[in-house]
Parts: sequence; C-alpha cells; structure tokens
Amino acid sequence: MAARTPTCLSCIRRLTFTPTSSWAQSVQQVRYKSKKTYDQGVIVRLLEDVPKYGRKDAIFRVERGRMRNLWYPTKKAEYMTADRFAELGLSRRDDVGERDPMFRAYETTEDVAEEDVVEEGSDMPVFSLAPERIHTLLTTLVPEVLIFHRKPIHTPAPETQAPSAPPKERRSPLLAHHDPEPAAKPKEPEVDLKAIFGSVSTADVLVSVKTALTRDPEAIRIPLESRSIRFIGEETDRVKQLGEFEVEIAVPGASELVPEVRFVRRKVEVLPVEETASVSVS
Repeated sequence: MAARTPTCLSCIRRLTFTPTSSWAQSVQQVRYKSKKTYDQGVIVRLLEDVPKYGRKDAIFRVERGRMRNLWYPTKKAEYMTADRFAELGLSRRDDVGERDPMFRAYETTEDVAEEDVVEEGSDMPVFSLAPERIHTLLTTLVPEVLIFHRKPIHTPAPETQAPSAPPKERRSPLLAHHDPEPAAKPKEPEVDLKAIFGSVSTADVLVSVKTALTRDPEAIRIPLESRSIRFIGEETDRVKQLGEFEVEIAVPGASELVPEVRFVRRKVEVLPVEETASVSVS
C-alpha cells in the first residue's frame, strides 16, 4: 500500500527541510567557565569558645556580616590583620585553619538561634539594642551642640544717590548762626549675612551624629537614617541661613507609651567660615 502524500503545508515543510551544518552550529550552546571571584570572608581569631566554630585562639575565615554584627561588638573574636599576624609571630599561609562545625561546647539555645539568623542572611545587620539603651548612648555620645560652618552670602544694600544740596546764599554771620542744624544722615541698612551658600540638611546632621557614635562599638550598631532626624519648627529637611536651630533624633524601636525615650534633642549651630579661620589662627 503506497504511503499517502501529506496535504498539510506545515508537514510538507517539516519533511522537506534538512538542517545544514551552519544551522546546527548556530543553535549550539557554548558555556564558559565563570571567572568571577567570590568573597571568601575575613580572617579572624576567636577570643573565646564559640559553638559550631571552634575553640579559643582558633584562626579561620568567617562571613564579614557575622564578624561585623555579632562577634566584634561582643568581643568574641578579633580581626587578624597583617600587623596582628606579625605581633603573634604567625603566618597567614601556615596558621589559618578551618572552622570546626562539630564543636558544640557551651552551646545554648539562644546562641544557636542567633547563629541561625546570621546564616540565613549574613549581610543583614542584626540589631538587638533596647530603646532605653539607644537613648542612653545617644544622650551620652552625641554632643549638645553640633557645629557646622558655611560661607555666608554678602548682599550689600543698593547704593542711593544723595540729593544735591542747593547753592548756599550769601548771608550775614549773625543770621547764619541762628539757622537750624542740618538733619542727621540716615543710617545705611546693614548687610545681610544670614544667608549661606548651600545648606545644612538632615543628612549632614546624620553624618555628624554617626561620627560621634563611632567612639563606642555598641553605638555604631544603631540604625539611624536621615529621616530619623528633623528640624524643630522648620518645614523642610534643611536650613539655609546662619543661626542656631534645634533638631530631634528619633530613637529606633521606641514606643509611644514611653515618651521619655522616643526622642533626643540637640542644637545645631551654623557659623560663618570667617569665624573658623579666626579661631584656628588664635
């Protein structure tokens, strides 16, 4: 029985089409080995026994987030820099080992839970300070007055031409003696020195506050943002003139039920640059 000739147009194309070598080469997938280097972490030395990592004085690599957020603030480990290797008489090549995941001495439920949180997202900061503690740190470390220096804008008053005096008439000295005294000249308007080039924003205040918090390893973990700071009595997030202003720093995690720890207030003083130069010279 003879085979029936297909009548479908797509079937005819499929039967008559023969893939060429160029077509086969175009659809071939080419995979290359990735040359991307992955972050291997930071070298640390344990200052105490840590469950699932190792004993005291063990040196190995660990995630940067774990060291930055958990171990360094609590003094569980120290960074092993080149200078620290030289002080201890150790070598980066020979004395860097591996973590011991089977080491579980002195393990507690809280420690395991805290470690699991970091393993899920090691780059995410772990924050556990109470609002009362944050309020104490901000009150203690942030100075009462935050000083900023800006260049003032000099806006001199417009010059006005004085009216020309009428020509003097020749008069006798006796009559000239009884003439009223000429009116005093009006005082020239003072130059406005309050406007400044640029401004002082809440972001500038945030940088100053965070700089003050770097003196304490616990305070650097406070998650402050520029939106946590506002100028009291100002409708914008910046000031554009010299003077003294008051800012309010919102305490992260504070409840409305405890108003005494919700905010920390500080003064912001904007001074002209000229005063900075005179103080530094003296």
